[in-house]
Amino acid sequence: LRSDIAEGHKLADEIHKHLSLHEMNTRTKLKRQFDDWNQNVYGAIQDQINHKLDSMESDEINRRRRGEFQKFLDTTNTKGAIFRDIIIESEYDPLEPNRRCIKYKSDHLRDPMKRVLDKHLEETSLLDTDNLGAKARARPKPSPPAVREMLPITEWNSGKIEATPHGYFARLTEDGRVRDARDSDTYSSHVPFDHYNIPLGSDVTNKEFPVGKRTFHDQRHQAPTLA
Repeated sequence: LRSDIAEGHKLADEIHKHLSLHEMNTRTKLKRQFDDWNQNVYGAIQDQINHKLDSMESDEINRRRRGEFQKFLDTTNTKGAIFRDIIIESEYDPLEPNRRCIKYKSDHLRDPMKRVLDKHLEETSLLDTDNLGAKARARPKPSPPAVREMLPITEWNSGKIEATPHGYFARLTEDGRVRDARDSDTYSSHVPFDHYNIPLGSDVTNKEFPVGKRTFHDQRHQAPTLA
């Protein structure tokens, strides 16, 4: 018995050691990823903004701000009302200050959070170069996608999904027959999701709330009664 207890403690120590090592590796990976993003993405953008701010004089910023505010006052005093969705640029354009705001370039940045997207973009550009040769080199470089590419909603319909790689893969895995997802054991459920057509009646109620067992009182401790 003592040997079994000792083996159990030894196994628990090994599991704890592996879990601690896994947690430490995860924290190290996250820290390295954050340092990479903080230096090569956030730091690079902040350096561009700081460089443009340093090249601007505070007097020039205040003069421009006062000028835009004076235009707003003159327009409100002249016209009866100003609408945000109706802009007449020849009279007054409230979006003009936004066009002169500070801008930065992010084409050369390597975001560690988008490595999958960047890798997909590089592979796609290589395939286009191999297939088209000089024509692909003459075309402008496509902009990186903001999110991971997904199957368009218009391809989800029956009759179109079969023509996609997802449909071909389904045929191979199901012996030539595209199996409905509802037939899979993964999606099987006995919980009714229809909140309008629900079963009614005493049988359903008795299944959910079965009748309790009958109890019999112990009559040995009852007080005697006079006949």
